[in-house]
Amino acid sequence: MAGTALGRSGSANKANMLAADDAKRMQALEGKVTEQKKELENRDITIRAIQRNFEQLSSMCQADKEQIQVLQKKLAEAEKKTVSSEERERAAKYPKLKDAFDSLNNMYVDTEDKMSKLQKQLTAALANSDKGDSEKKKWLAQIEEGKRALEESQRKLADAQRTASG
Repeated sequence: MAGTALGRSGSANKANMLAADDAKRMQALEGKVTEQKKELENRDITIRAIQRNFEQLSSMCQADKEQIQVLQKKLAEAEKKTVSSEERERAAKYPKLKDAFDSLNNMYVDTEDKMSKLQKQLTAALANSDKGDSEKKKWLAQIEEGKRALEESQRKLADAQRTASG
């Protein structure tokens, strides 16, 4: 009988040790799961920020495009009128305006190309969100560069509008 009690006691100790080991492993796994959830949340936040920046850049580009179209219409109307002295003065400003518009158009095309590239990169980033922070920083830097280009386009566009209005 004493051997049976010892056997049961040994089995109970072994079972307790296995249960304790399982609990430690479970805690380690839960810790890893929690860590990976936090990492995934951070990546999601970063991707949403990139998407917001891209959307803002797209809307700024669209606004610039609309302003360019409005100015092109105004320029076409101005070309039709050359009767009064005021209109002749405006016509004399045409080369400067044309240069400004050409410059804005080139900037717009460049910005549109950059946006297309950024959109492709964003799509790749969304498809492959396991990339490192260095690529995210690169994308953010490119988005900022696009914003600066758009701001420069807007500034030149405002200058061209002031020049056009006399």
